[in-house]
Amino acid sequence: MCAFTAARSGTRSGGKTGKPSATIHIKIKGGTPFITTILFNPEDIKHISGCFAEESFYGPLSAEQPDVTVIEIGNILLNALSNSLLRGFGISAVPSVPAHFQGDYVAGEKWLGAGPGVFTIISAKFTMQREDRVSTAEILAFLPPLLAAEAKLKT
Repeated sequence: MCAFTAARSGTRSGGKTGKPSATIHIKIKGGTPFITTILFNPEDIKHISGCFAEESFYGPLSAEQPDVTVIEIGNILLNALSNSLLRGFGISAVPSVPAHFQGDYVAGEKWLGAGPGVFTIISAKFTMQREDRVSTAEILAFLPPLLAAEAKLKT
């Protein structure tokens, strides 16, 4: 089972591989590469964006604005996680530009490229609430064995 499959089994999918999924990810390249990603329901994009860019404050939003906003939110969160991990490991690398994908979980797994293998997964779920609506998302870091072992040595 690849890392993405293992991670999604803990999300709202309930094991249903055809359920829609959206993800934003950043790849950290270098000596020991790793991936950070956010998983969420694509139906929540407008709500998540609205939690950070309210229409009444910014004026009318274009049709593309929710997607752009959610990618930027993902960029901020994933860079914070990636840079914290890099500092913790004492290594330097530049995160990639965030990439956004929507599809089902199987297609998302292929797109993410974590591939089959052994990873240590760091996971956190968070909730965004605005008025009566609540959206959840999960942020993940897929660490290869070398980084995971290094993290254990430092704790």
